[in-house]
Amino acid sequence: MVTGYHLALSGVDVTFFVRSSRLEEMARKPKRLYCYDDNEVKLFDDYATVCDMEEVAAKKFDYVLTTLDGSSMHSDEGVALLGDLGNAVRTSNPVLVCLGAAEGIESFVVEHTGLPVDRCLFGSFSLLSHNVPLPDQRFDESVDQEGLAGCVFAYTHLGKGRAGLMLTRTNRALGQELAEVYGRSGVSTCSVMPNLRVLDCMSYFLSPSFVAFVIEGWPEPEDMYKTETWRLAEKATMEIVALPQYGFLGKVVAALGGPLNLPKRVWEGTSRAALPLDFHAFNKFHHGRKVVAQDMGISRDILSREEGRGKKLPMLRRLIERLDEVNP
Repeated sequence: MVTGYHLALSGVDVTFFVRSSRLEEMARKPKRLYCYDDNEVKLFDDYATVCDMEEVAAKKFDYVLTTLDGSSMHSDEGVALLGDLGNAVRTSNPVLVCLGAAEGIESFVVEHTGLPVDRCLFGSFSLLSHNVPLPDQRFDESVDQEGLAGCVFAYTHLGKGRAGLMLTRTNRALGQELAEVYGRSGVSTCSVMPNLRVLDCMSYFLSPSFVAFVIEGWPEPEDMYKTETWRLAEKATMEIVALPQYGFLGKVVAALGGPLNLPKRVWEGTSRAALPLDFHAFNKFHHGRKVVAQDMGISRDILSREEGRGKKLPMLRRLIERLDEVNP
């Protein structure tokens, strides 16, 4: 919804594909979105909604954005959706933009949509958004709580560049074209990373931390940092980023990250960048409930893949064993 709002501000005609059960709710306009960047309510009503693939096939799209998380994408419903989507848009030859994290996502999407890899982009959201209300949220004094309460979603950009999307190749030229279109909004930008390995490394960097929070039951960060589980997660993170596929950058991060307590520094830095959004409440809901299967799946997939190659990741294995004890 937030990305659609930014695209509409850029002059793009936006259409949402939703389940039929959501048509009535989507028809209620305008949608009220709370922006933590300026603590103002934004109104969004410039969009269309469809729920049938025949309606999708009848329209010509320049871009099709999918937002399935990794676990949903690999479900029977997700596989069927990718196949139906590929069939519906194949003749119009749009750019497919897959915004999600999963092991082997590039080949998986190409296989199940049947779309050519050189018409696909992969990336992730680089803003944080959540349904309103957000459980257990603590409010900064700058937040207009009354305005927030009247909204359906709230969001914030991370960092001064206000990047809302982060893309990587397959086709860098297509990524730059989308970044130019998206950036016309004047309020959000799209960054284009050099290659998929960098994005994978960034996506997987936090997965052991999320697993550790699940194991410990989502305590406050300052309490979490004192646990043996967190120290284990930090070591598991360094094992992951040191893998050969993440290249020289990964080896440097692994060499320096342990002594610098890098996962903790990243967590604390992101918490500050997210203000006035309560970053811990956001993660407790989003990664503790909505995409918890994806987070656990990423760490499990990495361990299975690397051990299958004969690579030992003892810290990650111990972390997964602890996870299995509390969440088999």
